[in-house]
Amino acid sequence: MKNISIKELNNLMCNGHILAGHTVTYGKNVYRIDRLDNGVAWVCYMPYEKYRCNFEEYDNSPVGWNALLRIA
Repeated sequence: MKNISIKELNNLMCNGHILAGHTVTYGKNVYRIDRLDNGVAWVCYMPYEKYRCNFEEYDNSPVGWNALLRIA
């Protein structure tokens, strides 16, 4: 499980790219938000080195990402 401070989460959420469905590199991790049809969203992350090795696949699929926070 990854710990993230409220300040770090606020920085991520205030970044317009992550809210628009793009990945954001922050520190040693990459973050993204996955929205489901039922209105639930997940803030997900993975280590940058892992993402960099296969970024095209990870950009198109939620497989391999770690859930950080569920937003209902």
